[in-house]
Amino acid sequence: QGIGDISDIYVGDRFDRAMAEINKVIERYRVDFCILNTAKTLPIAARLRTVLPTLCIVRESSAEHVDLTVFEGEYRSQSETYLQTGHVGFVAETTRALWSEKHPLSAARVIPNGIDNHRFDWALRTTQAKAKEHFGLSADTPLFLAVGSINRRKNQADLVAAFVQADARSDRKAHLFVVGAARNEYTADLQRVIAALDPEVAARIRLVPATPDTELYFRAADVHCMTSL
Repeated sequence: QGIGDISDIYVGDRFDRAMAEINKVIERYRVDFCILNTAKTLPIAARLRTVLPTLCIVRESSAEHVDLTVFEGEYRSQSETYLQTGHVGFVAETTRALWSEKHPLSAARVIPNGIDNHRFDWALRTTQAKAKEHFGLSADTPLFLAVGSINRRKNQADLVAAFVQADARSDRKAHLFVVGAARNEYTADLQRVIAALDPEVAARIRLVPATPDTELYFRAADVHCMTSL
Protein backbone atom coordinates (compact mmCIF):
# COMPACT_ATOMS: atom_id res chain seq x y z
CA GLN A 1 0.00 0.00 0.00
CA GLY A 2 1.35 3.41 -0.97
CA ILE A 3 1.57 6.08 1.68
CA GLY A 4 0.45 8.86 -0.63
CA ASP A 5 1.10 12.55 -0.16
CA ILE A 6 2.83 13.44 3.10
CA SER A 7 4.43 16.62 1.74
CA ASP A 8 3.12 18.62 4.67
CA ILE A 9 5.14 16.63 7.21
CA TYR A 10 7.54 18.76 9.23
CA VAL A 11 11.12 18.53 7.94
CA GLY A 12 12.73 21.34 9.90
CA ASP A 13 15.45 21.28 12.51
CA ARG A 14 13.40 20.38 15.59
CA PHE A 15 14.21 16.71 16.06
CA ASP A 16 11.47 15.85 18.57
CA ARG A 17 8.77 17.40 16.42
CA ALA A 18 10.01 15.61 13.31
CA MET A 19 10.16 12.32 15.22
CA ALA A 20 6.60 12.74 16.51
CA GLU A 21 5.23 13.37 13.02
CA ILE A 22 7.14 10.44 11.52
CA ASN A 23 5.73 8.15 14.22
CA LYS A 24 2.22 9.27 13.28
CA VAL A 25 2.85 8.32 9.64
CA ILE A 26 4.27 4.93 10.66
CA GLU A 27 1.22 4.16 12.81
CA ARG A 28 -1.30 5.48 10.29
CA TYR A 29 0.05 3.50 7.33
CA ARG A 30 1.45 0.49 9.20
CA VAL A 31 4.90 0.97 7.71
CA ASP A 32 7.02 -2.20 7.48
CA PHE A 33 10.36 -0.76 6.45
CA CYS A 34 11.85 2.72 6.52
CA ILE A 35 14.54 4.27 4.28
CA LEU A 36 15.85 7.64 5.43
CA ASN A 37 17.77 10.04 3.23
CA THR A 38 20.94 11.97 4.21
CA ALA A 39 23.12 11.87 7.32
CA LYS A 40 20.85 14.41 8.99
CA THR A 41 18.39 11.58 9.64
CA LEU A 42 20.84 9.34 11.53
CA PRO A 43 19.32 10.12 14.96
CA ILE A 44 15.86 9.38 13.55
CA ALA A 45 17.13 6.10 12.09
CA ALA A 46 18.57 5.19 15.48
CA ARG A 47 15.22 5.81 17.16
CA LEU A 48 13.15 4.06 14.47
CA ARG A 49 15.40 1.00 14.43
CA THR A 50 13.94 -0.05 17.78
CA VAL A 51 10.50 -0.55 16.18
CA LEU A 52 11.09 -1.49 12.52
CA PRO A 53 13.85 -2.32 9.99
CA THR A 54 15.58 0.88 8.91
CA LEU A 55 18.22 1.91 6.37
CA CYS A 56 19.85 5.35 6.29
CA ILE A 57 21.31 6.61 3.01
CA VAL A 58 24.31 8.88 3.63
CA ARG A 59 25.31 11.35 0.91
CA GLU A 60 27.31 14.06 2.68
CA SER A 61 31.09 14.23 2.73
CA SER A 62 31.78 17.43 4.69
CA ALA A 63 33.89 17.15 7.86
CA GLU A 64 31.05 18.30 10.12
CA HIS A 65 28.89 15.43 8.89
CA VAL A 66 31.58 12.75 8.92
CA ASP A 67 32.67 13.81 12.42
CA LEU A 68 28.98 14.07 13.46
CA THR A 69 29.58 17.55 14.89
CA VAL A 70 26.32 18.64 13.24
CA PHE A 71 24.67 16.84 16.16
CA GLU A 72 24.82 17.59 19.85
CA GLY A 73 24.46 15.47 22.99
CA GLU A 74 22.25 12.43 22.70
CA TYR A 75 21.68 12.94 18.97
CA ARG A 76 25.38 12.54 18.29
CA SER A 77 25.67 9.43 20.47
CA GLN A 78 22.56 7.93 18.83
CA SER A 79 24.08 8.56 15.41
CA GLU A 80 27.35 6.88 16.43
CA THR A 81 25.44 3.87 17.77
CA TYR A 82 23.38 3.56 14.61
CA LEU A 83 26.45 3.67 12.35
CA GLN A 84 27.82 0.65 14.21
CA THR A 85 24.80 -1.42 13.12
CA GLY A 86 25.94 -1.29 9.50
CA HIS A 87 22.42 -0.44 8.32
CA VAL A 88 23.84 2.36 6.19
CA GLY A 89 23.98 2.89 2.46
CA PHE A 90 26.14 5.27 0.44
CA VAL A 91 25.63 6.62 -3.07
CA ALA A 92 29.35 6.61 -3.92
CA GLU A 93 32.37 4.50 -2.96
CA THR A 94 34.43 7.64 -2.22
CA THR A 95 31.85 8.74 0.36
CA ARG A 96 31.76 5.29 1.96
CA ALA A 97 35.57 5.22 2.17
CA LEU A 98 35.63 8.68 3.75
CA TRP A 99 33.15 7.73 6.47
CA SER A 100 34.89 4.40 7.04
CA GLU A 101 38.01 6.26 8.17
CA LYS A 102 36.06 7.47 11.22
CA HIS A 103 33.40 4.82 11.76
CA PRO A 104 33.20 0.98 11.66
CA LEU A 105 31.26 0.52 8.43
CA SER A 106 32.42 -2.85 7.09
CA ALA A 107 28.81 -3.92 6.56
CA ALA A 108 27.78 -0.74 4.74
CA ARG A 109 27.03 -0.97 1.03
CA VAL A 110 27.15 1.42 -1.93
CA ILE A 111 23.82 1.98 -3.71
CA PRO A 112 24.62 4.27 -6.67
CA ASN A 113 22.34 7.11 -7.59
CA GLY A 114 20.10 6.39 -10.52
CA ILE A 115 17.48 8.16 -12.57
CA ASP A 116 14.93 7.14 -15.16
CA ASN A 117 15.97 9.17 -18.19
CA HIS A 118 12.64 8.53 -19.88
CA ARG A 119 10.89 10.88 -17.47
CA PHE A 120 12.54 13.72 -19.43
CA ASP A 121 11.35 12.55 -22.86
CA TRP A 122 8.25 14.74 -22.94
CA ALA A 123 10.24 17.83 -21.94
CA LEU A 124 12.85 17.16 -24.63
CA ARG A 125 10.07 17.21 -27.21
CA THR A 126 9.41 20.79 -26.12
CA THR A 127 11.63 23.52 -27.52
CA GLN A 128 13.69 25.55 -25.07
CA ALA A 129 11.83 28.66 -26.23
CA LYS A 130 8.48 27.08 -25.34
CA ALA A 131 9.80 25.97 -21.96
CA LYS A 132 10.97 29.50 -21.22
CA GLU A 133 7.64 30.87 -22.36
CA HIS A 134 5.96 28.61 -19.79
CA PHE A 135 7.84 30.51 -17.08
CA GLY A 136 7.11 33.90 -18.58
CA LEU A 137 10.54 34.39 -20.15
CA SER A 138 11.45 35.35 -23.70
CA ALA A 139 13.46 32.91 -25.81
CA ASP A 140 16.60 35.05 -25.62
CA THR A 141 16.54 35.50 -21.82
CA PRO A 142 19.49 33.69 -20.21
CA LEU A 143 18.31 31.36 -17.43
CA PHE A 144 20.50 30.01 -14.64
CA LEU A 145 19.07 27.08 -12.66
CA ALA A 146 19.88 25.34 -9.38
CA VAL A 147 17.81 22.33 -8.33
CA GLY A 148 18.10 20.79 -4.87
CA SER A 149 16.87 21.34 -1.35
CA ILE A 150 17.68 24.85 -0.19
CA ASN A 151 19.90 24.49 2.85
CA ARG A 152 23.16 25.75 4.29
CA ARG A 153 25.21 22.80 3.02
CA LYS A 154 24.14 23.50 -0.56
CA ASN A 155 25.00 27.13 -0.03
CA GLN A 156 22.69 28.79 -2.54
CA ALA A 157 23.53 32.21 -1.03
CA ASP A 158 26.91 32.04 -2.79
CA LEU A 159 25.12 31.37 -6.07
CA VAL A 160 22.92 34.42 -5.55
CA ALA A 161 26.00 36.53 -4.80
CA ALA A 162 27.77 35.24 -7.93
CA PHE A 163 24.67 35.92 -10.01
CA VAL A 164 24.55 39.51 -8.75
CA GLN A 165 28.24 40.05 -9.58
CA ALA A 166 27.87 38.59 -13.06
CA ASP A 167 24.72 40.61 -13.67
CA ALA A 168 26.53 43.85 -12.89
CA ARG A 169 29.01 43.10 -15.70
CA SER A 170 26.45 42.09 -18.31
CA ASP A 171 24.00 43.98 -20.48
CA ARG A 172 21.74 40.92 -20.71
CA LYS A 173 19.08 40.62 -18.03
CA ALA A 174 19.46 37.02 -16.96
CA HIS A 175 17.17 35.20 -14.53
CA LEU A 176 18.01 32.76 -11.76
CA PHE A 177 15.67 30.00 -10.59
CA VAL A 178 16.52 28.19 -7.35
CA VAL A 179 14.23 25.17 -7.07
CA GLY A 180 13.93 23.43 -3.71
CA ALA A 181 12.61 25.93 -1.18
CA ALA A 182 11.34 24.43 2.08
CA ARG A 183 10.19 25.60 5.48
CA ASN A 184 13.58 26.05 7.09
CA GLU A 185 15.75 28.79 8.54
CA TYR A 186 18.18 28.86 5.64
CA THR A 187 15.41 29.43 3.09
CA ALA A 188 14.17 32.34 5.21
CA ASP A 189 17.74 33.73 5.37
CA LEU A 190 18.07 33.44 1.60
CA GLN A 191 14.76 35.23 1.09
CA ARG A 192 16.06 38.10 3.22
CA VAL A 193 19.29 38.25 1.20
CA ILE A 194 17.32 38.53 -2.03
CA ALA A 195 14.91 41.10 -0.57
CA ALA A 196 17.90 43.34 0.30
CA LEU A 197 19.11 43.43 -3.32
CA ASP A 198 18.31 46.07 -5.91
CA PRO A 199 14.59 45.46 -6.61
CA GLU A 200 15.19 45.13 -10.35
CA VAL A 201 17.74 42.35 -9.76
CA ALA A 202 15.72 40.68 -6.99
CA ALA A 203 12.73 40.45 -9.35
CA ARG A 204 14.80 38.20 -11.62
CA ILE A 205 15.60 35.67 -8.87
CA ARG A 206 12.94 33.08 -8.06
CA LEU A 207 12.90 30.70 -5.12
CA VAL A 208 10.68 27.83 -6.17
CA PRO A 209 9.18 25.34 -3.67
CA ALA A 210 10.56 21.80 -3.78
CA THR A 211 8.86 19.76 -6.51
CA PRO A 212 9.38 16.37 -8.17
CA ASP A 213 8.38 17.94 -11.50
CA THR A 214 11.67 19.51 -12.55
CA GLU A 215 11.80 18.45 -16.20
CA LEU A 216 10.61 21.73 -17.71
CA TYR A 217 12.98 23.75 -15.51
CA PHE A 218 15.94 21.81 -16.91
CA ARG A 219 14.63 22.18 -20.46
CA ALA A 220 14.33 25.94 -20.10
CA ALA A 221 17.71 26.52 -18.43
CA ASP A 222 20.85 27.64 -20.21
CA VAL A 223 23.14 26.92 -17.26
CA HIS A 224 22.67 24.39 -14.45
CA CYS A 225 24.52 25.39 -11.28
CA MET A 226 25.79 22.93 -8.64
CA THR A 227 26.49 24.63 -5.32
CA SER A 228 26.88 21.90 -2.68
CA LEU A 229 29.81 22.40 -0.34
